[in-house]
This record gives sequence, C-alpha cells and structure tokens, in this order.
Amino acid sequence: MSQLSASPADELEVKARVDDPDGLRAALARAGATLDFRGDMIDRRFDRGRTLTKRDQVLRLREFRPADGSPAYGVLGWKGPPSQRGRYRHRAEAEARVAAPDSVVTILEQLGYAVSVRIDRRVEVYRLAQAVLRLEWYPAMDVLLEVEGEPSEIERAIAATGLAAAVFRGPVRGPYGSGRPPRTMSASVKIPMPLRVPELAPSLGRVLVPRRLEEPWVPLDDIREELATRVIELGGEARAAAAREDRDRVLDAVSRRAWLGAWEAAVRRAGERVTAALGGEIERAARRVRMPRRLRRRRLLTGPEKRAIAARLAAGGEPLVAALDALDAVATRVREASVLDKAAHAEWQEALRTAARRLEAAWLGLETQVADEYRRWADEIDAVARWRPSLWPLVALWTPLAVALVWLGLVLGGYLPAPAWLAARLGF
Repeated sequence: MSQLSASPADELEVKARVDDPDGLRAALARAGATLDFRGDMIDRRFDRGRTLTKRDQVLRLREFRPADGSPAYGVLGWKGPPSQRGRYRHRAEAEARVAAPDSVVTILEQLGYAVSVRIDRRVEVYRLAQAVLRLEWYPAMDVLLEVEGEPSEIERAIAATGLAAAVFRGPVRGPYGSGRPPRTMSASVKIPMPLRVPELAPSLGRVLVPRRLEEPWVPLDDIREELATRVIELGGEARAAAAREDRDRVLDAVSRRAWLGAWEAAVRRAGERVTAALGGEIERAARRVRMPRRLRRRRLLTGPEKRAIAARLAAGGEPLVAALDALDAVATRVREASVLDKAAHAEWQEALRTAARRLEAAWLGLETQVADEYRRWADEIDAVARWRPSLWPLVALWTPLAVALVWLGLVLGGYLPAPAWLAARLGF
C-alpha cells in the first residue's frame, strides 16, 4: 500500500504472476516481511464523462475489509499519467485514508462522478524494509504479486520472494482500459468467500432481555440466560475461526447441530424443572392432608407423563427447526462459495439472524407452555388438597361395638332378658 500523502509522490512498481502463493508466503516470512493486511479489497475507479480517462489520470477509491472482522476503511487516491522508467512503471500519486468509504462514494457521485471500473479481489499486503508487496487473488484469474517502492528496495524484495527476476521483466500492465494487455486466465483458481458472522445478540430479543407482566411460576431465568450465552459464544467461536480463515470451523460453530444442541439442552432443563416443581406441589398438598405414603406415590408424575411435558415444551420450537433446516441448506452452498457468490454469503448471514429470531419465538412459546402446564395440573393438585381419609374403616369398626353396647344397656336395664352365661356372671 502506498504511503499516504497530501502532495503527489512518485510510484514505482513491478508485477509478476505467482504460481505458488504458499511458497511465496514462506519466503517472505523467512526474509522477515510483516503482514500489514489480509482481507478483501474493493477497487472502484471513478470518472466523469471520460474526462480523466482522456487525460490518462485515475481517481480511485479502495475499500479494505479485514478478514478478522475489524472495521473497514478506505484509501482515496489520484494517479497521474503513467510512464516507464526502465522496467518499472512510474506514476505520480497522492492518497488519503478515509474512515467512511461509503460516504466518499456519495460525495463523488454528488459531484458527478460515476464508477467506471470495479474489481473485487482478496489481497495480502506485506512490508519488507521500505518495499510493499501485495499478493492479489482475482476471481477466475492467476494470482499476481505487485512490488512497490524505490528501485533498490524493489530489487531487494524481488530477491526475497525467491521468484526469478525474469518474471518481473515482462510487459508492465498499463492503466485500466483498452491499453491494458490481457492476463492469462486460469479456470482452476477459485477464491473462497471470506465469511463474516453477523452480530446475533440484537436478533435474540427477549431471550436476552425479558419483558413480562408477571414472573413464571417456576424460575426459568437462569436457563434463558444460559441459552443466550451459549448462542453468543457460538457466534464468538465462529468469528474467531473466521479470523483464522478456517471456513469449516466457522460453519460448524453456527451450524444447525450447534443451534439445535443449545435449544434442546434448554428444553431438557426446563422440562426437568417443571416436572420437579409439579411433583413438589403434589407432594406438599398430600402432606398437608396427611395422605398415606402409598397413596402419595401413586399421585406423583410417572415417566410417560414427564416425557409428555417435555414434548409439549419443545413443541414451540418447530419454527426454529424449520429455520435451522434453511440455514443448513444455505451453509452447504456457502461452504464452496467464491468471492463472486456474494448473494450466497448475504443469504447465509440472514439465515443466521432468522435462526436467532426464531429462537426468541421458541423461547417465548416455551414460557407460555410452562404456564399452561401449571393450569393443566391444577385440578390434579386441587384433588390432592381436597382428599380426606375414608370413613368406612371407622364404620366397620365401631358399628358392631356400638350395637353390643346398646344391647348390654338394655339387658342391664331389664328391658331384655339376659343370656344364661351373662346372668350367671352378673348374679341375676
């Protein structure tokens, strides 16, 4: 990248085709080169009625989008007519770094300039002493290396690359336009689309910040917070993998399996808590009315009833599962997407946001179902609270005794004759 300056400076550069980018990286590392930038470079050239083209000048805005997800920035530059100095291309150049490249585009458009050429590519910019080396991957084209600096610095950098000096001595590329010689095409080159994971927190809504009229009858906030934390952690893992350019790990971190695992864990914990709370309500009601232990055990929730509760709590996740199926389908396409497949990348990002929104809806459905479970079991709990011991054992015990006592009283009162055995005992 050229040094930014307020006044025109000389630009000297050479270019070469690179057949082994990994080998070139290793050579630069051995030479002590430092990596200044890795990511996408969006190159726009502006003109107004071909006035700049006719003067052989260039007005260019380059937007740099770092692969690690840090904020993008731009470099606005002007280039004068090109000339040749030996085997170096020379142009007067002035550049300025800008923090908001989109605003610069708006300003230029308002001044009557329009984009005449746009070329997107992935680049790696290295600095070796005073030379700048830029490795460029173009869609469906050969990988190129541009070396810029003073002649002595350029020659030193060329030697460090390990490339034959002769490959830099071919025809030097002219300005964009009809004077530019064609490049060699290579159908085998495919630049993978750098994946950027969107922020998921805004789409989680009430999973992060609940808004309720009343608290649920069984505590759920710790489960909700754990679910939200897990989803945010998945996004963080994916962004870390994106910084390492590990595409497979990015897609795995926010895959259908990862989302569904977080949701199912939350449903399982909520189901266990609801069944435990219902069992506790039934147990306390039974103890208050002194229900025998044998009967209490019969009233507690059975295994099938607990599984039915868990299934009802999970029912609100159907839209989430559908969204995750869509995410899985998009991820399959974006896994092989190149820098030309921007629509696939945007669709994948939107699928992630949709999954987060569906997770919010699924959680709200779970909270509603938890409230419904209490109402569903309220009659059972009330029935336990109204239970009273049966009177039949008392009737069966005391009725014969009462009849015997009445009969004895009538005998003693002389109203009934006493049996001989009783009369002998009583002395009648």
